[in-house]
Amino acid sequence: MEQAVSEVRVGRLLKRYWRVRVPRKFREGVAEALIELEGERWLVELDKHGRVYIPVKLRPSIEKAKTIIIKREGSTIILKPRPY
Repeated sequence: MEQAVSEVRVGRLLKRYWRVRVPRKFREGVAEALIELEGERWLVELDKHGRVYIPVKLRPSIEKAKTIIIKREGSTIILKPRPY
């Protein structure tokens, strides 16, 4: 599979439920996602609906971001928050 990229806005719904929905084409055959934030890497599981739950320690940094980039590289899903 070639490298695919998707972008998600950080909005009111994300800040309320703290779940990011991963597109179906990215999550096929994958059970975990990697969140890269401030030099740290967090490995989190996808739930049965294809959503990633944001851990409590990462929430203040995610709130500051405007968008989250979702990439698939091989068998890994990567989430990277961006300030713009």
